[in-house]
Amino acid sequence: MSALSSSPSIFWIFNFLGIATQTDVAKAHGKGNTELRSEITGLAMLVAGAMGTRKATVLGPESGAVHQAIRQFWIFTALFLDSFAVAGQSLVGYFMGSDRVEMAKRVAKTILQWSFGLGCALSLGMWVGETPLVAILVPESARNAFSAPWMVALIMQPINAMAFGTDGIHWGTSDFRFLRNATITATSVGITLLYGWALFFEQSILSIWIVTSIWIAIRVLFGMARIWPGYGNAPLKTPIN
Repeated sequence: MSALSSSPSIFWIFNFLGIATQTDVAKAHGKGNTELRSEITGLAMLVAGAMGTRKATVLGPESGAVHQAIRQFWIFTALFLDSFAVAGQSLVGYFMGSDRVEMAKRVAKTILQWSFGLGCALSLGMWVGETPLVAILVPESARNAFSAPWMVALIMQPINAMAFGTDGIHWGTSDFRFLRNATITATSVGITLLYGWALFFEQSILSIWIVTSIWIAIRVLFGMARIWPGYGNAPLKTPIN
């Protein structure tokens, strides 16, 4: 779904802004490898998700039900957010391959702006749709525990959207080593907090989503700093105007 939705979106966005022509977009789809992922990066993400789910289910059936309801909606929103990751990977990869680095920077800037905007729209949808979603997905016995972690997920949705955007940009620049290291670092911190939380505070479904938010925020901080202002041998090191 995300790959399909990205086709009209990237043409409309970048053609409208004068960044890329329809021919550029067509070439980008021909050159961009949307299936390319770092296996270690993907494994780290799976581990983070699995650890959170395990912790939630250990807390009890109510916490497990709440976690799964929020997580399933989170996965649903990823279908839309991933369209910008695909767009970023394809177009940034095309312009970098054509030695048009300045154009790649403009694409990166626009991808992040639109990702953040979509994240805000999804947050608004989560706020408006909380009541019907609870009625559909959450057992009555678990509803009292739902609102607090749902609010955390709602607030983090724009930041989560930025994570998708930065990931796509780094795939486009073939900065896979950085992406792997950033994801492993974020996941290591997340797992440490997830299992260390109980040493100082009461473990709850809310704490699991707070830790998940920290995991996402670390990935975004690394991702944004690599794009602008850039550090190390960042492919897009110079400032984006």
